[in-house]
Amino acid sequence: MSTLGHQYDNSLVSNAFGFLRLPMNFQPYDSDADWVITGVPFDMATSGRAGGRHGPAAIRQVSTNLAWEHNRFPWNFDMRERLNVVDCGDLVYAFGDAREMSEKLQAHAEKLLAAGKRMLSFGGDHFVTLPLLRAHA
Repeated sequence: MSTLGHQYDNSLVSNAFGFLRLPMNFQPYDSDADWVITGVPFDMATSGRAGGRHGPAAIRQVSTNLAWEHNRFPWNFDMRERLNVVDCGDLVYAFGDAREMSEKLQAHAEKLLAAGKRMLSFGGDHFVTLPLLRAHA
């Protein structure tokens, strides 16, 4: 079972498609990927206006516009030829449970780092940084 819990994902805003149309891989720990993208749709720590939980899906949606280019100025190479990147979707947690989100994200990050992976995480609000920093410490 994945720590991300995708088989129980009932989110309306997550896991529809991958960043830059990259393949979705819900078991990234044993994959041959060098980089793993993880979305963290969380905005309970937002002051003022909520909506940061939609960030990962919005970033992925907009990234599809760049996927067709393959080469992006000023670089003259296709990122996918030099990096093995997978998108493992969004962290799944009980909506409204900040502790569960934090514990799951830290465990996920620790497992990826132990497997020698590098991470790119899309939030969410500023609180998602804390469990990621704890995992890297």
